[in-house]
Amino acid sequence: MPVIFWPRLARWLIVSTLIAIAARLWGNVAIEVMADLHSASSAPHRISIGGHRLLVPENLIRDQHQRRSGDLPQLDLYMTWPELSGFSFEQSTRFNALDKIILMSIGQETSHPVAENYSHFTERGESGPSGLEQRPIIRGGGFEGEVIMVGERPPAGQFLARCFRNEMADAMSAPCERRLPFERNLVLIYRFPAHLLDEWRVLDERIRERARELLQDG
Repeated sequence: MPVIFWPRLARWLIVSTLIAIAARLWGNVAIEVMADLHSASSAPHRISIGGHRLLVPENLIRDQHQRRSGDLPQLDLYMTWPELSGFSFEQSTRFNALDKIILMSIGQETSHPVAENYSHFTERGESGPSGLEQRPIIRGGGFEGEVIMVGERPPAGQFLARCFRNEMADAMSAPCERRLPFERNLVLIYRFPAHLLDEWRVLDERIRERARELLQDG
C-alpha cells in the first residue's frame, strides 16, 4: 500500500487553501460548506470489517464516502496527536495542514513482503532516533528512497516502519508507515510525520489502544 497518493494530496492542498481563506472571511459555516473532506459530527457509525464490528465517531473517519454505518473492506481514519481526537472546527488548521495528524486504516489482512522479510530487502543499518536502527532498502528492490526503521520493544515485539526520506519525505506530511496485525484477519496501518519517530514507543502503544477502543466485538 503506498504511503500517499499524489492526486489526493494535490486535492487536499487545494481544499486546504480554500478552507483557510473561508475561515478568515466567514468562520465555521463556510468551513463546513467547503470542507467536504471533514465532518465535525461525533455521531457514531456502526461499521463491520471482515466480520468485526466497530463503533466509530464520524469525525474520525477520513473518507467522506465511508461516513455511514454498514460493511466496508477498509476504514480510513485520521486523528490528532497526541490527543487522538477527530476533526473539530477548533482543530481545523491542524487537519488542513496535516500538522501532527495520524492517518490510520483498518482493513482485512494482506501480505507485505518488505515488512515481513525486511532483512532480505535492506542493507546494514545505522543508528536512528530513540534507539531505532535505520536500514536502507537495497537498490533495485522497487522501494528505492525508503528506509526501514527497526526497534526492539520487549515484550510487545519488533517495531517496523517504512519511511520515505530526502526529497520524497519533504513533500509528504506523513512519510512513515507502520503495519501490524490487529484482530483476527485484520491489519492496522498507520502513517505519521517522521518527527514522531522520537516517540515511537508511546506512539505505537497509543495507536493500538485507540484502535481497540473502536472494536465492539465480544
